[in-house]
Amino acid sequence: MNQHARLSPSASKIWMACAGQPRLAATVRDESSVYADEGTDAHWLAHGIVAGEFAGSRSPMAPAPKLDFSQLVGPKGNAVTQEMLDAVMVYVEACRAEIQQDDDWEVEQRLYYSDDLWGTADFVRYRPSTGELLVADYKHGRGVPVEVESNPQALIYGLMKAKHLRNRGISSVTLMIVQPRCPHPDGPVRRWTFHGVDFLEFEDRLLDAIAATRAADAPLLPGDHCQWCPAKPICPALRAATLDRARADFAPGLPYDPAELVSALDSIQLMETWIRATREFAYREAIAGRVPTGWKLAEKRATRKWRSEQEAVAALERMLPTDELYEPRALLSPARIERSLGKDGKEKIAGLTVAESSGLTLVRESDKRPAASPRATAAEDFSAA
Repeated sequence: MNQHARLSPSASKIWMACAGQPRLAATVRDESSVYADEGTDAHWLAHGIVAGEFAGSRSPMAPAPKLDFSQLVGPKGNAVTQEMLDAVMVYVEACRAEIQQDDDWEVEQRLYYSDDLWGTADFVRYRPSTGELLVADYKHGRGVPVEVESNPQALIYGLMKAKHLRNRGISSVTLMIVQPRCPHPDGPVRRWTFHGVDFLEFEDRLLDAIAATRAADAPLLPGDHCQWCPAKPICPALRAATLDRARADFAPGLPYDPAELVSALDSIQLMETWIRATREFAYREAIAGRVPTGWKLAEKRATRKWRSEQEAVAALERMLPTDELYEPRALLSPARIERSLGKDGKEKIAGLTVAESSGLTLVRESDKRPAASPRATAAEDFSAA
């Protein structure tokens, strides 16, 4: 079996929407990032704690181990920080809470569906007494919230686990996404439960998607899924869609087609995704020695800094009064204070904080925030965003 599946569960949101993506992605070098490496090390820490590896025993029913993690370094070279440990423990406690006596559970379980679709599930638990199956996925990223309902990656892991269980009955399936560092209206631990029979409908869609990717002329279909595609810098369909949408022209006072404006708004993220990916791809190529024709690498604009703060202070205190040399102390943000206070930090400072919006923003109707009324300062809100 190859090291990587042609179709991976983690990329299922992409290839289930864009059948030609696996073919194009196969031509792109597999490059990691500092964020991906940090996520890998956080997963390593999380799985080790859940499995009891750092405590020396597989004992999920016991309290969380009181260990010193400050000297630990993950396989990708990231040291375990307090922030990483705090986030990981949200996941650890969520998994521990799902385990009862006589449950079958696994951490980092390799699951198989077909010759080109397999993967490793973060945490799976099957309860023989009731037939309840749970699939948990840890997300360390802080940028984009991951929704749990109908999540294709978790659904595929659940389906593969169901087949792994063979004839053991499944009454219900719960998908659980744990994402501690990215705010979400439903909190950091999100669950979605459905009847086991509903796997049949999802499997039909999955089989159709797999078959579509195997076609020699599988089309490339741009969409929101392009944000996560490693092939987006070289995708001809994404480039064509971006350039086509860029021809739209809107200006104050000029007549316009409202439907065209809606279409343009829907395409903005797609355009930004392609532009950002193209810049990053070109930079990586230049760093590797393949500088695009007509471009060059140059030093960023230099900013001055003190050669030695100690030397600067000694000299400047003879030139200026002390109160003109230092900035006044500033109170840390509520989020920073919460981390310092530990697990119950948010509750401890609840009466000291207030949440105030910085203005209005335009979002899709599917967004969970309530609609707000326009106000006279809308232009200021936009310009300040």
